[in-house]
Amino acid sequence: MKFTHLMVYADEVDASSDEKIVEGESESESETKAIQPFILYLSGVDTRDAELVNSNGDVNILMAVNPQTRNVLLLNTPRDYYLQNPAGGSAMDKLTHCAAYGVENSAKALEQLYDCKVDYYLQINFTGFEKLIDVMGGITVYSDEEFDEYVEDGSIFHVVEGENYMNGMQALAFARDRYHVAYGDNGRGRDQMRVIKALIDMITGNPLNTLKLLPTLLREMNGTFKTDMSVSAMSLLLMTELSGGESDWNVQHYAVTGHNGVDKTYSMAEPTNVMYQDEKLVKHAADLLDLTMDGAELTDEIVGETVQEW
Repeated sequence: MKFTHLMVYADEVDASSDEKIVEGESESESETKAIQPFILYLSGVDTRDAELVNSNGDVNILMAVNPQTRNVLLLNTPRDYYLQNPAGGSAMDKLTHCAAYGVENSAKALEQLYDCKVDYYLQINFTGFEKLIDVMGGITVYSDEEFDEYVEDGSIFHVVEGENYMNGMQALAFARDRYHVAYGDNGRGRDQMRVIKALIDMITGNPLNTLKLLPTLLREMNGTFKTDMSVSAMSLLLMTELSGGESDWNVQHYAVTGHNGVDKTYSMAEPTNVMYQDEKLVKHAADLLDLTMDGAELTDEIVGETVQEW
């Protein structure tokens, strides 16, 4: 596939994107950043509205991407993590509550926690997530456990230990489940990152197909997500992958944890369940973000594991 052919698909994507989904910087600024190492904040909100609204954040994952070294770090922060809510100044809150004040507020909370800079955000609700998976043709996700998953449409999806093909509704149920998996919220965070890795594998495995599907994705998901990455920057990333990608992407994941307790929060009148930070894990996570951005090759030994059995 020649690069000139890829440009044709990019033009089709831009021309078909009538809706304003990008906020903030210009397309040229977004394009320049997209081929440099960047950190994308993935925010999942717990609503099924046809239009995205501010709500508590169910998913909070920083994705550090280095296109030059082809290393990706997925960093999960539990929804109950006890940290400063920028909307309340120095007041402590649960991370999940920060999203109720806007995705930019959650991004800033994570920037403060890890002393990093979030370059982009992508916020999506349940409806948008399901549509994303379905338009892509479904994904294959690894599970450590075997169990029956109850799906929104009333069906039962049997998850096997190993690889599982999932449609959008099944993937959402799997990503939200903390009762059938070991370690509760930590296990759910692990599986959410596995879902994202499955999407990355599908996109990088056939970037031309993703580029072709981009207009359909934007049309089908319209209103259910928002991002400050321009459509042209998304296209450029895919074209860069097509024109120069010779080796596989190295995708690693890590999660911070802590210990549970009950405390006051900025967003609630009464004390509620929280997860107190483990400062050593937070420091290690911050170091991993820096290593990824600086071009280090991520290995299992460098990344390490938060839960031994992972």
